[in-house]
Amino acid sequence: MPLCKHFFPDSQASRLIPSSQPIDFGDIYVVRGSIALPILELFKGDQTMKTAFSQKTQDDYESYPHLNKARPAIIVKTRPKDNLIGGWHPPIWYMATFQNTSEYRSLPRLYKHFLMAVNSRALHRQSPNEDRHIHTLPEWRGSSQQWVLALEYTPPANYWGSGRWESPGDEIGDPLTHYAVDAGLLQKARGYAEEQLNKYMVDTPRRLKLEMRDEFFRHLRERKKENASHLNHFSQTSDLFNCMRIRLVSSNKVWQMDT
Repeated sequence: MPLCKHFFPDSQASRLIPSSQPIDFGDIYVVRGSIALPILELFKGDQTMKTAFSQKTQDDYESYPHLNKARPAIIVKTRPKDNLIGGWHPPIWYMATFQNTSEYRSLPRLYKHFLMAVNSRALHRQSPNEDRHIHTLPEWRGSSQQWVLALEYTPPANYWGSGRWESPGDEIGDPLTHYAVDAGLLQKARGYAEEQLNKYMVDTPRRLKLEMRDEFFRHLRERKKENASHLNHFSQTSDLFNCMRIRLVSSNKVWQMDT
């Protein structure tokens, strides 16, 4: 199949951006968070969808940054010329991966409405719908399909990491690299994202909006249960390990006394 029209000839070249260079439009930075946060923010901006529960859920996410994983995020605003030094916390698009195709298929419709594929080197020959994917420079590395939630969100100041997202060198000889999205391509993607937002805000009937909102919250509750189960399993495993370690130490002490 032919290469998609978004493919850049020099997109394989690794690039390291000096830490002294301010982040700007198209850069990919380390930001804590969940892809649930932009959806919750969307509810806040739609009075017909906002509820006390949705506000509390967002407050809970934003109050506990340690509960949100560090993930790559695309800067989707141009840096002001009068702010070249110091803290600047612009709106971003969160990036994410899913464990497998089955997990992606089970995602709530609200996620799928705003998700765009990030085309990796392994996938760029598939020529997917051009409006539904973007490329990074260099092409994104990784064994799992990367996605971006094309819905703006401005994270709290304490969610921001300390640098640009980077991939380490690999076995095929690629050195460490930072990533960015071509400004022209990102502008086109933003145009698509605005269309999707308008379809949701204006064209989607309220009844369907309510269905999608309820589906989204069911998904969050299921994920919360899964995370609690994993945490409980980890705690039990840790307790078992500590118990075995105590027994081993006690056995050693008895052996030393016998000798």
